[in-house]
Amino acid sequence: MESVSDLSRAKRISQAVVKKGIKLFLAGDAKLEKTTDSAIYFRVSSKNTHEVVMRLRPRKWSCDCTYFSLKVKPCSHIVSAMLLLEKRR
Repeated sequence: MESVSDLSRAKRISQAVVKKGIKLFLAGDAKLEKTTDSAIYFRVSSKNTHEVVMRLRPRKWSCDCTYFSLKVKPCSHIVSAMLLLEKRR
């Protein structure tokens, strides 16, 4: 599984996004909603509440926020969900 540090090293994600994602994670704003055979669903609260989904096959992250929609790059909501998942393992 690709980690936040892997994404950062590969320059697929900015340090500002990583910092904001860490802040959301540490504040407890990322919650695991449900797990199915094909995906894991998270709810992440910032100014708004966003749904983050990690599809399992193929492994692919998505978020319903504007940043992800426009940039198609991991956002702070995805970072916070990734950190939550790493913590749970």
